[in-house]
Amino acid sequence: MSTITKNELTALTQSAFVALGLIPEDALQVAQILVMAELFGLTTHGVSRVESYGERLLVKGINPRPNMTVEKCAPSLFKVDGDNAVGPLVGMRCLSVAMQAAKEQGVAVVLARNSNHFGPISPYSLMAAEQGFATIIGSNATTTIAPWGGSDARLGNSPLGFGVPNPKGHPFLLDMAMSVVARAKIRNAFKAGESIPETWATDAKGV
Repeated sequence: MSTITKNELTALTQSAFVALGLIPEDALQVAQILVMAELFGLTTHGVSRVESYGERLLVKGINPRPNMTVEKCAPSLFKVDGDNAVGPLVGMRCLSVAMQAAKEQGVAVVLARNSNHFGPISPYSLMAAEQGFATIIGSNATTTIAPWGGSDARLGNSPLGFGVPNPKGHPFLLDMAMSVVARAKIRNAFKAGESIPETWATDAKGV
C-alpha cells in the first residue's frame, strides 16, 4: 500500500476526467468534490465515482462539455440547467449562484435540472459553512426503496443534507440517505462477494 497526498489525488482525478472529455477547469471542480468526499471517509461517493461517471461519459450518457444556463426567476430564486453535465459540476454552479444571491438578498433557493449524480452533500455544505452560509441541500433519485412493510420499490433514496456555520469551531454537517444505508455500499458488497446486514434490504416478501 502506498500513500499519496491530497494534491496528488486531486491531480490524478482531474487528469482522469480530462481524459474522459472534460475541460481542465471543469475536471478540477469535479475532482475537488470527490477528493473531499474521500477525505471525509465517504469512499462510496469519492474518487471511486470516476468509474461510474466515466462509464456514462464514454457512452455519451453524460455531456462532458456542457453549456449550463442560469435563469433568475426572482431576486432569491434561480433555476440552473446543467445540460446533462457531470453532477458535481452542476452542484458547484448551484452552490456558487446560491451563495452570491444569499449574500445580496439574505436567502436564496436554487433548483437544478438536467443533472446527474452529484456526489455527497457534505462537501458543498462545508464550503458554504466556511463562508458563513447555512444550507439545506437535497436531490431526487431513481426508485429503489420499498416503503416500510412493503416488498416493491416505490421511493427514491433521495439524499438530504444540512450545514450550519459555527464561528467558534467546526460547522454542523448532516449528510444522509433516506434509507438505512447508501445503495453504493450494497453495490460494493456485491462486487466483493460479501454479505450485507439483514437490516440493509428487503426480500421479495418484504422481510
